[in-house]
Amino acid sequence: MSVLPFSTFRFLFFILLLHTRTHHAFSSLCFCAYTRPLLHYFAASLLHFTIVQVSPFRPLTLSSPVFDMALVPWKYQNAYCDITKLPQRDFYLDGGPVLTLVQKSVEESGIGTAARVWDCAFVLLHYIWQVRSTLKGKTLLELGSGTGLAALPALAAGATVIFSDLPHALDFTRENVERNLPKLRQWAEEDPASRSLGEAVFLPLTWGSDSDLDAILGKYEVDIVIGADVVFWPDTFKPLSSTLRRLCSLPSPSVESRGEGGGSGSGEKDDDKKEARKSRDVLIAYRPRLPREGVFWRRVEAFATVMQVDKSELHSEFRDGEIEVRRLVPLAVE
Repeated sequence: MSVLPFSTFRFLFFILLLHTRTHHAFSSLCFCAYTRPLLHYFAASLLHFTIVQVSPFRPLTLSSPVFDMALVPWKYQNAYCDITKLPQRDFYLDGGPVLTLVQKSVEESGIGTAARVWDCAFVLLHYIWQVRSTLKGKTLLELGSGTGLAALPALAAGATVIFSDLPHALDFTRENVERNLPKLRQWAEEDPASRSLGEAVFLPLTWGSDSDLDAILGKYEVDIVIGADVVFWPDTFKPLSSTLRRLCSLPSPSVESRGEGGGSGSGEKDDDKKEARKSRDVLIAYRPRLPREGVFWRRVEAFATVMQVDKSELHSEFRDGEIEVRRLVPLAVE
């Protein structure tokens, strides 16, 4: 990877120090008239670049012949800091809005790992963004939303998005989603394909709870189900697989609960509804960690065929990595 010398920034850094450490009118005039436009340029450029220290063992001083820093192309995977611990993070979508999410520590949030953005959510975010043209008018259910990042592109595409999580985690999800609604709305209204922002719905869903799932499926005809990094805790394998079994079942429980099944005299419409249920897409972004996770996938294979989305369709930084996007295809129609 090519590295750009940072010597140009030395002058700007010197003037900035001069401005902040003195109260002379000259320094303020110099900063405003000469360096502010340049700093604005560099600030914009840094959206796609990262400042890194080339030699961490040499002190950084203005008297050094060459700065020990460089500009390198921006990457999501940053070896110089733990991005999961940053209080706020920005996420860039090709040709789309910049999404800003707040993160909190386990102690501060009280909702554990749900208050951070993990790599699987980033991978699923970009995959959903790529297929957004197929989402307008559909209903997407996200399992274990946490920060809500992965499902945000569906909102911009004009889909109804049901953000679901444990009841005590939903407030945090809502906070992050609503933080991004203005920029998502602006982008959607300017996009010829979307034209309008989808609806954001926040509903509790404890995995394995039939009553929680009935409340969702009784009101919404879910077309797509997604989950990012939801397979990691053995205690959740059984309830999560139970919820996925129902979501993969055909026809959908929502059709039965609303009395839209047989006996209505509209056989052709019933066939159309059943076909619509067949098109339900279930996508799980998954990072293998422990051998015992195989127990979960064996449970899933009892009711669905597990297929892997081609790595070429994932974000470029993760095509050679261990993260996968898996698609669940129901084995049979009940």
